[in-house]
Amino acid sequence: METLIFNGMPEMQRFISGFILLSPILIIGGLLFISKIPGRASRPIAVIMLVLGLAYMGCFEFIREGGRRPYILRNHMYSNSLLQKDLARVRRNGLLKEAKWVQNKHITPANTLEAGREIYNILCLPCHSINGPLNNITRLSSIFSDKGLDALLSGVEKTHPYMPPFAGTGEERKALAQYISTTLNSKQNSDTTTEPAPVSVAVPAFDREKDTYVLLAWSDMGMRSMTDSSGDWLMLPPGQTLRATLILRGETPEIITDDVTLEYETARDFSRPAEQVDFWKNASSLLGLKIPVNTGLSGSKLSGVMQPGESSFTAQLLPLVPYTSAGKYQPYPTVSITARDTRGYELARTVVVAPIATELGCRNCHGGPWRVQSRAGISGLTAQNVLAAHDKLSGTGLVAQAAGGKPVLCQSCHSDSNGNHPGNDSQLNMSAAIHGFHANFLKGKGASACTSCHPASENGATRAYRGMHHTLEMDCTNCHGSLTDHALSLLKNEQRAGKKRAAVLAGRLQPEAVATVAEITPRKPWINEPDCLFCHVDFQAPEEDTTFNRWTDGEAALFRNRTDESGQLFCSGCHGSAHAIYPAMNPANEKLDVIQPLQYQDNALPLGSNANCALCHTIPMQEEMHHPNMLREFRNL
Repeated sequence: METLIFNGMPEMQRFISGFILLSPILIIGGLLFISKIPGRASRPIAVIMLVLGLAYMGCFEFIREGGRRPYILRNHMYSNSLLQKDLARVRRNGLLKEAKWVQNKHITPANTLEAGREIYNILCLPCHSINGPLNNITRLSSIFSDKGLDALLSGVEKTHPYMPPFAGTGEERKALAQYISTTLNSKQNSDTTTEPAPVSVAVPAFDREKDTYVLLAWSDMGMRSMTDSSGDWLMLPPGQTLRATLILRGETPEIITDDVTLEYETARDFSRPAEQVDFWKNASSLLGLKIPVNTGLSGSKLSGVMQPGESSFTAQLLPLVPYTSAGKYQPYPTVSITARDTRGYELARTVVVAPIATELGCRNCHGGPWRVQSRAGISGLTAQNVLAAHDKLSGTGLVAQAAGGKPVLCQSCHSDSNGNHPGNDSQLNMSAAIHGFHANFLKGKGASACTSCHPASENGATRAYRGMHHTLEMDCTNCHGSLTDHALSLLKNEQRAGKKRAAVLAGRLQPEAVATVAEITPRKPWINEPDCLFCHVDFQAPEEDTTFNRWTDGEAALFRNRTDESGQLFCSGCHGSAHAIYPAMNPANEKLDVIQPLQYQDNALPLGSNANCALCHTIPMQEEMHHPNMLREFRNL
């Protein structure tokens, strides 16, 4: 109880401080009355002592009542009068079905809000007033969307141990969240649909009879996210990496890297990102680097020359942001790539999409509007609440730090292998911290837990999951597992490193794909990831559609880094980027993610599909030199 009052209930601190402060004052006041003081002074002092005494008793009563939470009778009856022994049954059968005095025994689309009101009266009203002086629910919940409230309610007892767990079904929890959000706080339902802004696409020409080169290009990641709240904090800076391979067509094709130059140029509408985000203004404070305006972390600009490698060319960390020069959200900028010989003669040209998104769902739980066009971006209000929540739960001073002109770099404490940030060895890495904490509130939600934060919601302005597997109605959980299992795999690796916080967070979670936590395989973020060949064993049709608990051994085995059996062609060059595997369907334009398949073979399939080896070899081929099973007919049409 003592630990809960002093460490687990931040709201109690003002009453504890008041109790401690008033104790010596009342003692001194009592001593004054023992001594002889003039009558004129005694009465005002008596009144003051009376007021202070009432405040003193009030502080004591709040502390005493707080110490009983979340119970009225410890380990027997919760503060909402629900018996602890009945919790499992009520969660299984439903609160409304078990309640004696309610009108709505079942929830329908027509009675959702009224049912939510009845649930509120049973579970919340014993402690929370509506626009009243104490525990005003409208004030406490004002920042949340209905989706955010639903998430909070699903794990409220984990981070607010003085509150009882939600007693009811998932449907009832959503009804309560909608009632509080839409009826009490007059917010719009978060299930509204935002249509992606359309993009025009011109597929470059290719003459199969005359052209002697094929130029492949792809983004390193099928979707890259960034945080545009650098005035307060930064987690993901702008940066999208492009790769390209130039092939000289012939019966024995050659990959060309010598005596050629590959130039890239971003679409003009995206050429001045510093006008749309403040990253460059804050880079010095955040990263200790002076980065020229409109220049990336690697020194790359938005037009230039790609750097040659052994079998491909790279444009590293282009400073792309998802905002046009007019300030509109567009997460699918395009980049033109041209191959030239030493004389400057154009050998080949193609266009590739370079996805970058800011539609991150922080606002669902942390409040605030979208920063741009009511569809994307982290507003100042959202960003500041994230810091405030961190301060409250972790005892940090990040709000004051940001307000003092020094925005927060998350990776200054939390290591991140994706950006080569060492962080603080005593703290969880970035991925384990974020997924491990938020899994408490998003358990049992399937892929919607992922899309609550990542820019892949079916109703969103980005819809980042665009590849063939999405067309086949697979989702995030098929490869990455549920959020709970995903988090546990990250936390287990941090536990092995001796980080105590990992055990605390993991102890709150129950695995979904396996029976026990011991069965979950630990993994390092960005290094141990799902792999195509875990399902497509020996490049054959899959016999299962889930790969959770099987991870790549290291970075070289990642899809974006793997090549064919010749060691020359990257898998992504012919199959597209992760999350946008050919035939991909982009919500902004159906051609956008399949520009090269359309350019070179007039269909959206992986390059060379359906025995189209002549694209590069100029003649039909009978040998499967790139990988087994490649000469079969493409089956997923």
